[in-house]
Amino acid sequence: MIPKRWVEAYLRFLLRRKLAVSIVIALMTAFFAWQCTKIRVLPQFLDFYPGPLKMSILGKEITLREGHPYIKIYNEFRRMFGSANVLTLVIETKHGDIYNPTTLEKIDQATKAVVETKGLVP
Repeated sequence: MIPKRWVEAYLRFLLRRKLAVSIVIALMTAFFAWQCTKIRVLPQFLDFYPGPLKMSILGKEITLREGHPYIKIYNEFRRMFGSANVLTLVIETKHGDIYNPTTLEKIDQATKAVVETKGLVP
């Protein structure tokens, strides 16, 4: 526990130099408030996935743990398509363009089927 006379000496110091202490605290507050404007929160959700564990010892990289197979597939899809959480559906016509009632009806049915899929966030 801190001795009582140390606490009293500290309080006397603060009370005798109120203006200087207030200026120092205001400057520190302004500095840290300015630094808070530079904070960027960029979540990398892949960091939460169980990936491979690699270490570098004396310049040589050693794999201590292989990644989970589902995460490997997820990463492959991300590299190929830009994101593994996006569904791309392609409907092509044999003749002409897609702007005919039959093709538009197929697109509408496919869209409704995808949107109504359980677990999907449209």
